Amino acid sequence: MQNWFLIALIAPCLWAMVAIIDTYFVHGVYEDEYDGAVISGVFQSLPWLLVPLGVIGFAFPPVEVAALALFSGGLFILAFFCYFKALFVSNDSALMQILWNVSVPVVPFFAWLVIGEVLTPVHYAGIGIAFLGTLLFNFDDTVKRIGFRRIALPMLGAVVFLSLSMVVAKKAYQLPDVDFWSIFLLFSIGATITSLVVLAIGQRGAFERAKKITTLSGKYFFFFLTAEGLSLIATMTSQKAISLAPAVSFVAVIESLVPVFVMLISLVIVFVFRNTEKVDVNPYRNQVSGMGIKILALVFIAVGIYAVA
Repeated sequence: MQNWFLIALIAPCLWAMVAIIDTYFVHGVYEDEYDGAVISGVFQSLPWLLVPLGVIGFAFPPVEVAALALFSGGLFILAFFCYFKALFVSNDSALMQILWNVSVPVVPFFAWLVIGEVLTPVHYAGIGIAFLGTLLFNFDDTVKRIGFRRIALPMLGAVVFLSLSMVVAKKAYQLPDVDFWSIFLLFSIGATITSLVVLAIGQRGAFERAKKITTLSGKYFFFFLTAEGLSLIATMTSQKAISLAPAVSFVAVIESLVPVFVMLISLVIVFVFRNTEKVDVNPYRNQVSGMGIKILALVFIAVGIYAVA
């Protein structure tokens, strides 16, 4: 099995954990999408702490590479800003997973448009089959919400920004004489800078919002550290997979496995807490409903992944 494939599998697993956590944070802790985007962006800067410790090194790359890395990080945070905006309209994780996975066919289009990535017919067929599987995976009554039209636009923005972020990052990694850690560190800075811009243009004053976010970070430090730490590792492994994969489109297909991992994690939670009243397992039972169609969907996804891997 290729190294990029194994690395790429880590990101959707971790993002599934973060998706479950974010569902409970959105309306209970965050005031709006600005809080979520700013906190996510600030945590993206944490890898820089490893540089003075000598764990990883940084050498400023050529200007073109640096610009692409910074731009990719900024697009990444804009994608999450749109995602949080959609969550505040309809806190429906199943529907969000479907809309996120629209990136599976969008990434190949941008990859062809921006970096001239052309795949074989078998690869395009595999991408299409995997995308069909991700749609089938969540095709049940839980995704038929009245808020669909209201969240479609921000989620479209999320998909476009995320897809462009992946493609721009791939362009940076394709350039000669590049170092992964240097590009990733600049990617992180781009994400942090963009989150601070989001903070500055928020509906509330930047100082007031920063003060509030600092208070929230202290109050929910463990949960923030857990969720954002998982998200940061997922982002790093996703970037590493993009740098190693033969095509960025392949990584998009693997990362469409987020709903599969959400289902598996939900199964574990239901099994562990089924006999206790301390944890409401009903939301997690919804994730594992309709197993017949989900098994069929898994077959489609498996065939699609086999075709691209």
